[in-house]
Amino acid sequence: MDWIPCPCWGTNDDENAGEVADRDPVLLVSGIGGSILHSKKKNSKSEIRVWVRIFLANLAFKQSLWSLYNPKTGYTEPLDDNIEVLVPDDDHGLYAIDILDPSWFVKLCHLTEVYHFHDMIEMLVGCGYKKGTTLFGYGYDFRQSNRIDLLILGLKKKLETAYKRSGGRKVTIISHSMGGLMVSCFMYLHPEAFSKYVNKWITIATPFQGAPGCINDSILTGVQFVEGLESFFFVSRWTMHQLLVECPSIYEMMANPDFKWKKQPEIRVWRKKSENDVDTSVELESFGLIESIDLFNDALKNNELSYGGNKIALPFNFAILDWAAKTREILNKAQLPDGVSFYNIYGVSLNTPFDVCYGTETSPIDDLSEICQTMPEYTYVDGDGTVPAESAAAAQFKAVASVGVSGSHRGLLRDERVFELIQQWLGVEPKKAKRKHLRTHKVVDSEVPSSANATTDSVMESIGDDDELRSKTVSLPRRISFTILLLLLLISLSTRVSGSLDKSGRRVIEARTGQDLIWVVQLSDLHFSVHHPERAIDFKNIVGPALALINPSLVLITGDLTDGKSKDMLTMKLNEDEWLEYESVMQDVVKRSGLNKSIFYDLRGNHDNFGVPSVGSSVDFFSKYSINGQMGRKGNVNTITVETSERKHLFVGIDTTMHIGLRGPTNLFGHPTDELLSSLDSHLSQWDNQSAKPVAKISFGHFPLSFTALSHSQKSLKDVFLKHSISAYLCGHLHSRFGKNLKRHHHSGGISLSDNDLFQLNMRQSGAESTSNCSFGALPAAEFWEWEMGDWRKNRAMRIMAIDRGHVSYVDLDFKSKPQKTIILPTFPLDSRFMSTSFARHKYECQHMISSSYDAIRAIVFSHSLVVEVVARVYDSSPGFDNLVMEAPMRKHGGDSSSSGATFFSLPWNYRAFEDPLPDRFWLQIEVTDIKGRLTLSEMRPFSINGLSSKVSWTWSEFLVMGCQWAALYYPILWPALYSLFLVFLIPKCIIIVFKKQYTLKKFIVKKGPITLVLWILQDLCRMPVVWFGYMAYLFYLIFFPWFSGEVFTDSGDRAYMTIMGWVVTSSGADRKHEYIGQPDVMVVVIPHVVFVVIPSVLVVCCLVAEREIYKDHIRTVSGKKEDDHDRGRKKRSQRRSLLFSNRRLFRKSVLLASLALYWKHFKNCWALGRAYEMNVVHFPGYSLVVPLLLLYVICKTHKVP
Repeated sequence: MDWIPCPCWGTNDDENAGEVADRDPVLLVSGIGGSILHSKKKNSKSEIRVWVRIFLANLAFKQSLWSLYNPKTGYTEPLDDNIEVLVPDDDHGLYAIDILDPSWFVKLCHLTEVYHFHDMIEMLVGCGYKKGTTLFGYGYDFRQSNRIDLLILGLKKKLETAYKRSGGRKVTIISHSMGGLMVSCFMYLHPEAFSKYVNKWITIATPFQGAPGCINDSILTGVQFVEGLESFFFVSRWTMHQLLVECPSIYEMMANPDFKWKKQPEIRVWRKKSENDVDTSVELESFGLIESIDLFNDALKNNELSYGGNKIALPFNFAILDWAAKTREILNKAQLPDGVSFYNIYGVSLNTPFDVCYGTETSPIDDLSEICQTMPEYTYVDGDGTVPAESAAAAQFKAVASVGVSGSHRGLLRDERVFELIQQWLGVEPKKAKRKHLRTHKVVDSEVPSSANATTDSVMESIGDDDELRSKTVSLPRRISFTILLLLLLISLSTRVSGSLDKSGRRVIEARTGQDLIWVVQLSDLHFSVHHPERAIDFKNIVGPALALINPSLVLITGDLTDGKSKDMLTMKLNEDEWLEYESVMQDVVKRSGLNKSIFYDLRGNHDNFGVPSVGSSVDFFSKYSINGQMGRKGNVNTITVETSERKHLFVGIDTTMHIGLRGPTNLFGHPTDELLSSLDSHLSQWDNQSAKPVAKISFGHFPLSFTALSHSQKSLKDVFLKHSISAYLCGHLHSRFGKNLKRHHHSGGISLSDNDLFQLNMRQSGAESTSNCSFGALPAAEFWEWEMGDWRKNRAMRIMAIDRGHVSYVDLDFKSKPQKTIILPTFPLDSRFMSTSFARHKYECQHMISSSYDAIRAIVFSHSLVVEVVARVYDSSPGFDNLVMEAPMRKHGGDSSSSGATFFSLPWNYRAFEDPLPDRFWLQIEVTDIKGRLTLSEMRPFSINGLSSKVSWTWSEFLVMGCQWAALYYPILWPALYSLFLVFLIPKCIIIVFKKQYTLKKFIVKKGPITLVLWILQDLCRMPVVWFGYMAYLFYLIFFPWFSGEVFTDSGDRAYMTIMGWVVTSSGADRKHEYIGQPDVMVVVIPHVVFVVIPSVLVVCCLVAEREIYKDHIRTVSGKKEDDHDRGRKKRSQRRSLLFSNRRLFRKSVLLASLALYWKHFKNCWALGRAYEMNVVHFPGYSLVVPLLLLYVICKTHKVP
């Protein structure tokens, strides 16, 4: 849940230099959580930042921000009476709202998640505003009430300052989120001051009528900012909950009971009812706005925390509720003074929590106090993900303009469209003015495909105007006739499949959809585990009904069917119980879905291959229990063709797991062989000269290409895919933890197909958007999309992919965060970020496209309930245009009625009206209304009729896993690291022996320089023979000898040896020859050991040696034994060094601390490897003991100084 603004900012003060522009001052006011908070002891001047901070966040939050409400004063006060909470006012108030964690680490890593008003500050500075003269900020203690004197008087003082420093100019307030409520309170309490100082008020994402879903859940369960391992580094959900229960500001954002909501917000609870000791029932109870108060009271009755050894009760606070009710009265009565212009920006197009539900029918709530430990499910409405658009747009003030902008609650503060509106309303522009776009709207008549453009010159000014536009466009009579048409037709498009073998033995499925359209489902990384039974339980309960609803032509499961890990996740080998569970669950899913088992294709992943010595062996459970194994699909390449009346759709599945399956962690990469690549080439070309119909080609496998090695002849899967210009390669393996944009566009770009690039910096290769060559016979460059999919393991992800008249699109579903009652898959136009291709652009620019595939907006809707209306909307994101430029109902297609919930809709349009050189100017969204009145919105997606592609950049983690070709990077990382270590030891030794040059501390003091420093330290290291020869011998050992011996197969008892070239194993054939396998998979052991153990140990040794010499020099100086101790300059330098190199030897102690960290890291790795391959120290003495012993020797040797 995303209701608290995240921190982050800082701007370049140099940009503020120069003459002050002739403009009114601007005051930026943050919302809840949008200000830095410091704490200090009352008798101390030292302050520490407690909000926001990345490191030790939870501890600092508990110590300083946990509070109790004082009903006598109305203030929330820290539990520790000796603590004060302050808001820094540096940089004219901008520091507190710029970057919420302005630490060096955040700025160094550019963690934009904590950049709050930062981008807006930079934008305003770029428009000529100057900090302290025309630009100010106001941060405040957001725990307090929005009408408390501390906040209100602080705002008044800030307005006075801005007014005076700008020469008596009235101020423009730009407020975000809850900051708008505080401004409303100020306007009511101090109307004269507001009229005197304020000219304009621009509010962004303000919950004028509350934020029901987010606030209700925050009061009951708190807020979890991050999940997984990262949650240990930030404020936990429970810790935040204990503060929010005592925050008046939270209570003041509860849903306004006096507002006429379209639908009253509710809290629902599945309750277990016991009529007697035996009979129990489950009921769904609903709590409205008034009834929810009793629910809060019952749920929080046992809530307490421990502070300073004392238990402190934190029930629902009725004193705060009374205070908040009076604040709501003020907010309802507030009026905008004459002469002040009001502008409102609110977020739209994101699913926003509205109703909250706790418990399920199968896991009901027994006692209401259990709610505080229960994760909720939401009913969503349109909004910014935090504040419903209905609330944010419903200000009681007359607005000059009220504009809905697609964006998240925090994202609006850095949204370019928001910046353009602010600049327009302020009457300013950046110093480097952008080209102005002509204000032209393109309106399309859905009934007449010919062009019908209309020109307008206005911005959608208010929510009332927007409602009027919608009412005119979708009139009541048309709604009624459309509904009657649906009820009369009762059409639901279904995909019935029948399979057969053609004359060549190829598997062909005929899809009778009545359209040139098919869709398939992909699942990946199930990781069924005996230690996590919920994965299989959820799969059985969710996937079977979902497939019955979707009714796909194929179901593709791309690997890692079982987990194959011990409970501590260190031992990795197959577990037959997990495979028995997989077989049972899949049988149940097939039965409940009503689909033919033959359309299910499951592939082997690396987890399904842990410790399998050969295919068909006793521990090869995949061949025994998987659907592919039971259906007799023995090969590494399997194909299936789905045929419609107009097109063939060829699906080719590939298994690139190791032919000899090692245990993890050295089983990470795909290993295609030359034979597999040849077979893949043959299967992909099977229809090339034998089909009069066009053929769409899709391949699916487990491993992304970034984690796939080359074959023996240095060929790759990418070579084959580019040769055939497949539409897409579907894969898994990486899960969702690295990011949501794990997609990559591959383009030949004139480069030899056998070349292997080490990196691809962006999702699309540079040069992929070259101008099309339309000369006769010219073909576009080869290309294909690679789409990695999220995992079922943690994220309960599913993908539906459709091919509509050759256009490939998909939608990813998240069953973890919300139920999927209605699913919308737009099939045309395509998303210009992740689905557009150069081939589509080539066809469009050369006029080779089939117009009939462009002449309508098309979508598939999957719904459990009867769909009564589907509306397509197109938005124009260009500056100067209204958001909404087209809105029209879509028509339903299909044949007879069916139990399937799949329905195809289309909307004829004049597609040429949307031609534009910008790939992301126009955005599509589809709204579905079912017979129960539930609204579902599709994700907003940009499209380009021209076939242009929007630029999407990877995050750092996404680049690491998708943009780096790790199989090719193994040796380029390893050998430079090893060569560098050799040079570190050999060069100083050669200088001593060959050139007879000695570098010492005395020489370094006389002739300073980095080279002298390095050579002095390394030569001192060379003067320790045990260390020098020890490291040299260890480096040779790492290169030429086995690192350890371990059991790499499941329960075989045989041991193999690992080297930097891979594992040395004995083949199972008659010749019993030795072979290397697992290269580059061994890099997960080799690279971390060299980079994070060996190299740091050398650095630690060098530091210890250098410290000893400096300490000796210090001792000689203070003891008077040094010959030139009369040199005053040297004595001064010695005095400056005395703190670190005195008898306390603080520098040495810090190095020893680093040594302990190194020991911990190394022995942790040794423990993990010992568990993984069933080893003890006898099996890897060189790997485990040499570095620690050398380090221990140096520590002892440098302890005493003669």
